Amino acid sequence: MRTSNSHSSQMASYHKLIFNADDDRVFPYLQKRGIDEAHLEKGRQLYKLVDDLFQGKSMAYYSKSSVDDAWEDIQVAAKAKLNELREVALMIGNQYPRDVESLGVTKPPPSRIGNWISYARDLYTKVLARPEYIAIMAKRGVPKAEIEAALAQVERMPDVRTAASKGKGAAEQTTLDRDLELMKLKEYCADLAGWARIALKPKPQLLEILGITVKRVSRRRSQPGSTPDTEQ
Repeated sequence: MRTSNSHSSQMASYHKLIFNADDDRVFPYLQKRGIDEAHLEKGRQLYKLVDDLFQGKSMAYYSKSSVDDAWEDIQVAAKAKLNELREVALMIGNQYPRDVESLGVTKPPPSRIGNWISYARDLYTKVLARPEYIAIMAKRGVPKAEIEAALAQVERMPDVRTAASKGKGAAEQTTLDRDLELMKLKEYCADLAGWARIALKPKPQLLEILGITVKRVSRRRSQPGSTPDTEQ
């Protein structure tokens, strides 16, 4: 899996340089400059590592996206449920103001998610500990099981939040690892291309096998008024 067209093009050029270097027409020249099979194998392994790390990055960010979605989904659902239950509780509070006040229903939920979780957990726990209030809620269409389910959902939120945070860290570390090995691959290929240009000076056309562009110099005829020859 490639992350972009530029990355795909770059990796394709590295692949051609490294994996075509053992071509029978090229390798003997490289050997004379100390580029042996072991050196080429090092390049092949480095290329594979970088390619795997790019795929790993994609997988890490896919995983991160999944846990991010789970974290977003549980926040939306939990907040919607709390708002719904608070509306019922506040309506009941018109007849039982003391109960509502003691339960803390009148306090608006905090905006910070950590404080919000504490608020929701505390509210549900207090409501569930009051049988008389549970009975009133049930009469208004909110059974005890629904409040228990809402509490269980809130209790899961810290774990989902931690998973999202770990997913972000894993994705970032994968990127750092990839960039480090990619730099090594770039340096290796620059070195190999440099030695290839020196080794293949007698046969510059062979550089094209490695993906190295060969500049062709136009010839001019010696006669006055002549025009450059067309490049071949």
